[in-house]
Amino acid sequence: MSYEKLLLSAREQGELRRQQKGLGRRERKFVDNEIDTALLTGEGIGKKSLIPSREKESDSELDFMTEFFNKLQASNVDLKSQVQGALEKANADSTQKEPKLNTGIEDELKNQTAADFIAKLEVSKPQKTYKAYWDEKRYSIGFGTKANSKDEVIGHEEAVSRLNKATAKAQKDVVEFKEKFNYGWNEDQINALTSFTYNLGRENLLRLIESGRRGDEEISDMILEYNMSGGKVNPGLTKRRKAEYQLFSTGSIAD
Repeated sequence: MSYEKLLLSAREQGELRRQQKGLGRRERKFVDNEIDTALLTGEGIGKKSLIPSREKESDSELDFMTEFFNKLQASNVDLKSQVQGALEKANADSTQKEPKLNTGIEDELKNQTAADFIAKLEVSKPQKTYKAYWDEKRYSIGFGTKANSKDEVIGHEEAVSRLNKATAKAQKDVVEFKEKFNYGWNEDQINALTSFTYNLGRENLLRLIESGRRGDEEISDMILEYNMSGGKVNPGLTKRRKAEYQLFSTGSIAD
């Protein structure tokens, strides 16, 4: 189809759409043959276009839009800075936040802190007060931290504070051995070993990794061996070691 026929077809379709909308016919400013011939031969170059150009925006409108865009951009930069600052502060305070407790330990543990993980293993749900209890070799309280006496009673806030302090100490030992023995442990693996150390202590962590001689796969398998209490297999420790094993190996707790 020729250019001229295409142009006429487009105009006819445009007129048809106007009629369907209840609009009258548009007054024609150009003669088809003259315009088409001029465009096809090049003689129309420099003459008025078939589609009129838009009026150029005034300088005042451009200045207004430029000023508005600059203000908007500055506002976005400031907002981004505020969000970044809030994220950094939240990350810095993460070890001081109250752990997220639930009724089980079978949930996904991605992006949870070591304290969150440990809290779920130690206590099924938060309590207003915690009493000291005998825990194999000592009196413990709250989230498994050492009690000051067999009759001690503490509130939930104090229990969380002790949990965070003990978790930070255990995690420090894990990171120390990671750097000393050149392990490439990720965050999940560090959290799993932090829980192990929180429960069994620094010396047992050193024994678990055999002073840096064991690889990750062997460490993962050996975690399951530390489930004895009083010379017998302890169901609670077995469940805990399984959770630590899964977090260390896969980064989550299986259903």
